[in-house]
Amino acid sequence: MNKLRYTRLWIVLCLGALFVLALPLGTGSAPAQPALAQGFPTDFSAPQVWSDYFCLDGMTCMTGDVNGDGMDDLIAFGRSTDPNGIWVALSQGSQFAPYQQWYAQYCAAAAQCLVGDVDGDGRDDLIIFQRSNDGRVSVGLSTGSSFASVTTWHDTFCYGEEECRVGDLNGDGLDDIWAFVRSTKTDDGAGDVWIATSNGSAFNPAEFWHDSFCYGTEVCAVDDVDGDGRDDMLAFIQSDGGQNPLWVSLSTDQGAGEQMVWYDNFCAYNASICTTGDFDGDSRADAIIFLRDAAPGIMGYSQRQGRVDVATSNGAAFTSYGSRLIPFCTGQQECDTGDFDGDGRDDIVAFVRGADPVVWVALSAFAGASDDRFNRSVRIGDLAEVTEAGNSLWLRPAPSSDLEGIMQLGTGTLVDVLEGPVISEDMLWFEVQLHNNASVRGWFPGESATARYLRPAAWRP
Repeated sequence: MNKLRYTRLWIVLCLGALFVLALPLGTGSAPAQPALAQGFPTDFSAPQVWSDYFCLDGMTCMTGDVNGDGMDDLIAFGRSTDPNGIWVALSQGSQFAPYQQWYAQYCAAAAQCLVGDVDGDGRDDLIIFQRSNDGRVSVGLSTGSSFASVTTWHDTFCYGEEECRVGDLNGDGLDDIWAFVRSTKTDDGAGDVWIATSNGSAFNPAEFWHDSFCYGTEVCAVDDVDGDGRDDMLAFIQSDGGQNPLWVSLSTDQGAGEQMVWYDNFCAYNASICTTGDFDGDSRADAIIFLRDAAPGIMGYSQRQGRVDVATSNGAAFTSYGSRLIPFCTGQQECDTGDFDGDGRDDIVAFVRGADPVVWVALSAFAGASDDRFNRSVRIGDLAEVTEAGNSLWLRPAPSSDLEGIMQLGTGTLVDVLEGPVISEDMLWFEVQLHNNASVRGWFPGESATARYLRPAAWRP
């Protein structure tokens, strides 16, 4: 494929660095989010303070489920020798617990630190891309209460100013790593994308994935936009004027698919933050833009400040673009997404920083496949909880449970739990039939690992 030569603009989301030796408790009153606009669509609940002290100025802060309970937590990375550390505030479903230090060392200035479940146990792990001229990728596995000491999982991956990402590109339940070269090279290497898949204990040798995706200052992202269990690539073009198409390349069994425009003009204004999240719980990631205080000199600013817009995925494009909440995440606040209450729908979060670094959350109120899709929960003995969520089913076994025990204890309102064929040494299919005759199939990676989300019965790997 020939290189596509064009100019794209994006904003590099630099969330700064974490400088904490011991984080003091906040004592001031929380900065108020402005009142919700009357008569405005509210597909998210009214914002609430979930933490009164987390993510100081200079921290790199993000979300991820580090203890494997199905609710995304907050992670803050230190990037200095004094003070330092990696801190976590676990979600309790309606607030975040007090922060705790999960790792004593900091994330070096040139490094890119992310989280992802690389060993398939349901808990997001610490992933450190050293970048610079080093290229090492280190992993600290989550124990559920801390990150273990990091070990090298790859020797040569993601250098210099390349953008590193984490996502499951082949749908095996193990998060893999991506390197977007962008325009850090001026030869034919510009726009290249490289990947390295996880085998559960290391990343395999790097493979070439795409020769023309995400250039210059475009926002490179990965998420599962078509709901097939494989994370795909997105490139948000971002500028204060002109068209800002949103490009997608789907992951397939044969490799990266052709890049296509999934929305003609999405990520407007350089001060905005554009990312993804599954807000309606249909297993397909949607596109979201936090406008913050973008372009105050342009007409209509009072109706735009702090607005949150979403375009939902139908599996082939982003559609139903609309303003979903106003105001939320204004000024220099950092905005992100995550499922903080464990209902299968991603919510939104605002890190205020500054003198009173509170954390605001607005829960998703999107309607999905059915309005009651989150209210059916049953117990399988004392081992697991099964929750129907539209066309998906979540099964969360206790860490001490094993595969055979879960298979044999289908009780309560479940009709049956049927064991399926062994398709490899570390993957076993099974079928669960609910009381409403909905039937789903899923798999366990290994005999003691946490179950992954289940697919409709008609789905096959």
